[in-house]
Amino acid sequence: MFAPRRRLLSLAARFGLVGAAATALHAALFALLIEGLGWNAPVGATAVAFLAATAFSYLANHGWSFRAEGAHGRYLPRFLLVAGGLFLSSLGIMHGTTALLGLSPWIGLAAVLAVIPPASFLLSCAWTFRAAEA
Repeated sequence: MFAPRRRLLSLAARFGLVGAAATALHAALFALLIEGLGWNAPVGATAVAFLAATAFSYLANHGWSFRAEGAHGRYLPRFLLVAGGLFLSSLGIMHGTTALLGLSPWIGLAAVLAVIPPASFLLSCAWTFRAAEA
């Protein structure tokens, strides 16, 4: 009874560390584009930041969090499908918070980061890397 719970907690911890690093990468790249380079396009900055964080996330979660050895042909298409849905959701959240509600891009970023990582974990466990759980 405790072994599956321990495995799930270990998986969640690894996924959380990868997620924290991916989130930091996303936020840093977003900040660089908006503040550092003066982009006045929060949706575009979200797209670039999301894609960079997603590439990192796949590699780290595949190799470390879920310990999926090889089988990119199985996991990568699933990951890309989930990531595509989460990408569109991220853009929608950013557009909704900034363009429709007139809120700061930072509020939009906070909303994206509050919704997308938990959804990603649930979908990764339930489907993307299901056969590879450690």
